[in-house]
Amino acid sequence: YAIGRILLYMESFLLSPLSLKTQKILQKAAAQDPAYRYETVDELLRALAKEQNYHHQELSCNTIAVIGSNFGCGTTHIAISLVSTLNYSGYPCCYYETAQKNHLQPLTEHLGNMKEIDGCLYYKYFQGYPGYGPGIELPDDTTRIRVMYYGCCDKDMHKEIYEADFVLFICSNGVLKRNTVFDQGQQLFSSCENFKIICNM
Repeated sequence: YAIGRILLYMESFLLSPLSLKTQKILQKAAAQDPAYRYETVDELLRALAKEQNYHHQELSCNTIAVIGSNFGCGTTHIAISLVSTLNYSGYPCCYYETAQKNHLQPLTEHLGNMKEIDGCLYYKYFQGYPGYGPGIELPDDTTRIRVMYYGCCDKDMHKEIYEADFVLFICSNGVLKRNTVFDQGQQLFSSCENFKIICNM
């Protein structure tokens, strides 16, 4: 019980909250009713180790590229939500903004309690690096899933997109843009092994 309460207290000082499953393990350890707690410290440690090993073994994707068909189709929102959801679910993840436009900077002004440490921005389950430009080299953390935000498709698409383990193509429902979206999708589909389309209506 005491270990569970201490760990829950320590969680309040973390930059990012623990995953939902890890929180449930700690809440069980610190339950008011002894009947709902772990019977031994070893049982608690096994539950925490099992949760950590499960996500370590399940990780089959290191880089996810997110690219949109055009401005305003929700690419930034989906990339940020993807990072937050993966971290919430216990899969360590970080957002990297590779597009020239910096979309995270206005977000920091809007969200007053977003923290910045060593260039990385933290807010609840989200963590990510804004587009600082070519003069700043960002850390290459291989222990986390990298969600690479590429902004909108253009003629000279980044070659790194084709090297990603998984590509999400966000397209809009605009009738006037359907032919362009189809051409962009065909180009990505023919070059990427794992490719999915999200039609953001």
